[in-house]
Amino acid sequence: MNILIPKNCILLIISLLGTEIFAQNLPTERNIQEASYWFNFNFEYFNKHGSMFFAESSWRHSASPLAENFSIAPIYLIQHTLGYEFRLSNQWGIGILGKYVMQKRFDVFFSKIYLNHSGKIKNIEFFKQIGVEQVNYLSRTLENQGRFSGQVGLAHNFALSNGHILRPSLTYDLLIWFDWRNPAIPQNKRRIDQTRLKAEIAYFINKQWSLGLFFMHETDYFFALAQFDKDGVMIKPDRRLNILTPTIGLRLHYLLKNKDIGEEIRLRFLPY
Repeated sequence: MNILIPKNCILLIISLLGTEIFAQNLPTERNIQEASYWFNFNFEYFNKHGSMFFAESSWRHSASPLAENFSIAPIYLIQHTLGYEFRLSNQWGIGILGKYVMQKRFDVFFSKIYLNHSGKIKNIEFFKQIGVEQVNYLSRTLENQGRFSGQVGLAHNFALSNGHILRPSLTYDLLIWFDWRNPAIPQNKRRIDQTRLKAEIAYFINKQWSLGLFFMHETDYFFALAQFDKDGVMIKPDRRLNILTPTIGLRLHYLLKNKDIGEEIRLRFLPY
């Protein structure tokens, strides 16, 4: 049986392999920025079958002196998310969302489709998500791009003596750059675009409100060109540049409707 592989796929694979071989020969620079601060408000509306509409507004502030130069860590950032998740079964869900991000130098719109699976390891909840998203730079100063996303998460609910619930969770996100229209990866791009490690502890005040405190370690990956002083002496060679942004955040969550749905759905993991 002959298997036909599209030409673009072959070029993409060759390009990715070549980029990885090239990257292995470069030194790595880790650039750690000052902490950024987030405040998130999100709410959900469930129907009786467990499918839901969801929305989130986020505000981000950074006092890092590098924030003026790097769009990934602006001094001030606002983003709004709106989406819908269809519940296929007790374990599976498929969703679509749009996210509008207002930054200092340009605005970005993210559109994403994802597939969720929830399971358990003994009494620990185990969540998985895969997705594809398109990143559109509305100012046209940068080329649009696509990203594959993967996420895994662990969570557990602790029932307190006062009847409330304490829910710690740990998640890891991996975002991989792609562009089917142009398989050649730009010079400053790396196959892994971004990673996020997030730890959160949420306190469920009642069936509708919860308050969460989270800590996030976000890393963006680039290739950086060599730098020279005014006499032409090299200061830094060509290198892999990892920009790390530690984040402290506060999340306020409101469940718009809590009737006709079970606790397992109501206390599910937030995927957005």
